[in-house]
Amino acid sequence: MKQRKLGLDGPLVSVVGYGSMPFTNFYGPATDEGSATIPGACVDLGITHVDTANIYGMGRAETVIGDWLKQRVGPPPFTIQCPVPTEHHCSLADPQVASPVKGSTFAKLRQ
Repeated sequence: MKQRKLGLDGPLVSVVGYGSMPFTNFYGPATDEGSATIPGACVDLGITHVDTANIYGMGRAETVIGDWLKQRVGPPPFTIQCPVPTEHHCSLADPQVASPVKGSTFAKLRQ
């Protein structure tokens, strides 16, 4: 799988990523057993970039990914992207914006 640098100085990630919304029944029924096989299949295919968000099943996508990672030995095999919503014309330098973003980030890491 081809890879590209994420941003100016970020890690190399696969040019094809995986969006984890299907873990959430959004596109139809998703079983725990079936969902648990997806992260490994991504690694087998060379996918090293996974997109997830708290709105994907109210955290279910992160739970599926986290449970799979807990069973592995070694460093995570992919980069995880978690979009953070902000209001238009907001600055992360503004403490009222930065605090919820920081809290959301740490909550994602705990999941």
